[in-house]
Amino acid sequence: MIKELGEVVELKNKIAKIKFTRSSSCGKCTACGMTKDQKEVIINVKNTNEANIGDFVDIEIETKKAMVSSAIAYVFPLIMLIVGVVLGYVLVNSGVIDGDKEVIGALFGIGLTFVSYLIIRNLEPIFKIKLKTAYKMIKTNK
Repeated sequence: MIKELGEVVELKNKIAKIKFTRSSSCGKCTACGMTKDQKEVIINVKNTNEANIGDFVDIEIETKKAMVSSAIAYVFPLIMLIVGVVLGYVLVNSGVIDGDKEVIGALFGIGLTFVSYLIIRNLEPIFKIKLKTAYKMIKTNK
């Protein structure tokens, strides 16, 4: 589990809105829902500890979901790069495309990497919705 410290900024029914500030240790994995340029994010968490506005709370983010988010952001584009390079080589070697296999492989690799980022960008809202269920309030620091 990943643990982060956030401040309760709003309460509504049994839901607490928690504000996080990007820490140096969090990097840019976006597991919490922050974009790479964002400094703060507000998430909704069930208020299991009866925290009040202004309290600081420890929140757990399920590691498995954070790892899935990282894999989507980093591993998927890398796989698409490799597939593109191999595909370019295969197409040139089989005679389907005429040209230098290194150049064609590089172009296909770059092209599929770009496509992978478009796919991730279009599916990003779906991933964020799934990640919101991974938060759990574990401790209140008054």
